Amino acid sequence: MDREDIKYEINNYIEVRKNLWTAIIVLSGGLTGLLLNIQNIKMNLAGIIFIVLLLAGSFLDYLFVKMLGEVNTDIQNCIVSLKKEINK
Repeated sequence: MDREDIKYEINNYIEVRKNLWTAIIVLSGGLTGLLLNIQNIKMNLAGIIFIVLLLAGSFLDYLFVKMLGEVNTDIQNCIVSLKKEINK
């Protein structure tokens, strides 16, 4: 890979990281709002839906944080490749 390709790839990863942070913030805010509204939920169909939404949202939040770590690792690998390319 040449330098421009590596720089382009790093910029793409940075955009992905920004989008993941946005998704994490929005999803965490939604889950917080859902938890703050817990006193109005009764254990019927709405209660079951509430629990499912809470579990699904928590799982998605976990996946986004895990993907964020993978993107950070990919960015570090690209930076190492760029440094090797510069030192040639």
